[in-house]
Amino acid sequence: MNTPIRCTVVGATGYTGLELVRFLVQHPSCQISHLLSSSKAGVLYSDIYPQFQGLLDLELEAFVPNQLPTDTDVLFLAMPHGEVHPLAQTIREGHPDLLVIDLSADFRLSDPMDYPKYYGTEHTFPELLKNATYGLPELYKEEIKTANWVANPGCYATAVILGIHPLAKANQLSASVIIDAKSGVSGSGKGLKVGSLYCEATEAITAYGTGDHRHFAEMKQELGFSDFLFSPHLIPQSRGILASIYVTPNTAISETDLVNLYEDIYKDDPFVKISRDLKTPSTKSVTGTNNCVITPRVMNNGNIVVFSAIDNLIKGAAGQAIQNMNIRLGLDESEGLPTLGWHL
Repeated sequence: MNTPIRCTVVGATGYTGLELVRFLVQHPSCQISHLLSSSKAGVLYSDIYPQFQGLLDLELEAFVPNQLPTDTDVLFLAMPHGEVHPLAQTIREGHPDLLVIDLSADFRLSDPMDYPKYYGTEHTFPELLKNATYGLPELYKEEIKTANWVANPGCYATAVILGIHPLAKANQLSASVIIDAKSGVSGSGKGLKVGSLYCEATEAITAYGTGDHRHFAEMKQELGFSDFLFSPHLIPQSRGILASIYVTPNTAISETDLVNLYEDIYKDDPFVKISRDLKTPSTKSVTGTNNCVITPRVMNNGNIVVFSAIDNLIKGAAGQAIQNMNIRLGLDESEGLPTLGWHL
């Protein structure tokens, strides 16, 4: 029997951390060595989440960056944005060969000047930016295979980049690109926020961050194209993202050629599914999975509409982190990850 991969999760009690733990407990090649939490140290994980009783009765430990557990092969950082980069130098100097899967935004952007612009803070470890790999497997699988610091993409960015990437590669992006994306409330995390309260979020759909949302920086960076409008919305459901993307192409393209373009680009990517169902694109097709379902169609006027759906907590966060670990450690890319989701 092969030696299991020893995993430590920092931020294990948040929504993303919870999903990471759920996948790792069931992953055939992994074992969880430590669960770290700044606020819940000393508490049994199964007391917080009773579904783990008898499966994972680990006591949460304090996160001390210069005293990380030595019995760790992979460190998952499910921490809020802005909290990782001040600690990164300590982590990297103490453990230069440790595989770090970073689910914060702190190393997603390659230009240090983007952090004050989009995140309101100076980056304290910019020299690591050039060594961090943007962890979108469908674009950077080969780079991930040798990376020691993987920056997991944002949830909106994952849905939008996967949805637009084939058009960008085919030079079909014009000055008219509009992205209307909607996300469930879990995308804002577990922390208390007025906009996430039941009475604020239920029976409402709310636009926010139009034109300047943080994930726009990732889209611009990865697509090499910035002349588009991105408008995210909060909707009253717990999870899921549906990005509706409207493009006036540079040159006319038939629907057959468009679908063939998408299918060819993603033919080796097990979690990207190309759908022809224009009538009912829905987050129900991806909830509970690591899939991204993309529907590319040509309208009667020649314009293109692309729908891209993901589960924001899985393909948009924890599942993609597991996918990156699998690739980096030479496992099957799909190992331990769900492809059949929940309809209800």
